[in-house]
Amino acid sequence: MKTNELTYENWIEGKFELNSVYRKPDESQKDLPYKASPKSILEDELKKINLEQSKLFDTLVNVKETSSKLIDDFNKRFTESKFPESTLKIESNRIIAYLRGKRYNYSKEEVLIEKIGESLPKSYDLNHHNYINRRMKGFPKVFSFVPSPNSKYFNHKHYILPEVYGESLINLYEHISKFDNSIDPLRLFTDPYRSLFKDEPHNDFPDVFSSGYAYSLFIDLEEALIIPSETPKPGDYGLIYKMLVHDTAGAIKNDISLEKFYKFLNRVRDYKLNPTSRKPSFLELKLNIVSFFLREYFRQTRTINKDEIDQLVKHVIEQKAT
Repeated sequence: MKTNELTYENWIEGKFELNSVYRKPDESQKDLPYKASPKSILEDELKKINLEQSKLFDTLVNVKETSSKLIDDFNKRFTESKFPESTLKIESNRIIAYLRGKRYNYSKEEVLIEKIGESLPKSYDLNHHNYINRRMKGFPKVFSFVPSPNSKYFNHKHYILPEVYGESLINLYEHISKFDNSIDPLRLFTDPYRSLFKDEPHNDFPDVFSSGYAYSLFIDLEEALIIPSETPKPGDYGLIYKMLVHDTAGAIKNDISLEKFYKFLNRVRDYKLNPTSRKPSFLELKLNIVSFFLREYFRQTRTINKDEIDQLVKHVIEQKAT
């Protein structure tokens, strides 16, 4: 395109795109328009485009209600939780892990954020880190990554920008700070990464497990119930899932279905689990093993009172085998 065609109006209409935006077009989109370097655009036109990108970003975070959807979801879980303090700690750790990038295992697959019904693009970690690093260092926000509202390069109906999701999580963190004085949003980007759980283990998969303790519980149960030399039984992993996803345990994130859990196992363990029956294996010996590790999990994350721990374990173990 010629320089005189690289105008704000043509950008709005999606006739060209900046070269720094995400490339996630609609699958039906065959011919993609020209991508331009900001240096090739006249200064006045570029200023108008950048201003519109800033407005679009704010719209995606606030007007599109990405933040409010996350806040409403948390409020519901917090209100209905039998252990609201633990729910608060788990949510706080999840946000810190995502934003600070210390404990997030970035997936090469698209990640569906079910709470808002959109997906994060593949391999978004570099852009996400750049944006968060600028926030941490107090640099002015730059929105050159925001696609045109009519962009042919980015399918707005299917994908959410990682930066929009991150900014919405910051808003959620500010919201949950109202429930706990130890949560200070002003220190979110200034303090070294710190867990609200003392000595929390590393969480390799915070997109699946709610905390480092939850991931450690999964590893303990896997080592105790799964025989490495044999083909894993779907029912054994079904039991692990059933125990960890229970509301009382809250060890697996509530948007991870059993089907997603099996896909996760196939990916990280190189399994080919495609069970015809996913009914959990509720054998007494296996339940005793689960009880042993659940007691330690609850001691680390909930209470040191033995009677309270026994009651928590009972809630999980005595659930119906459906």
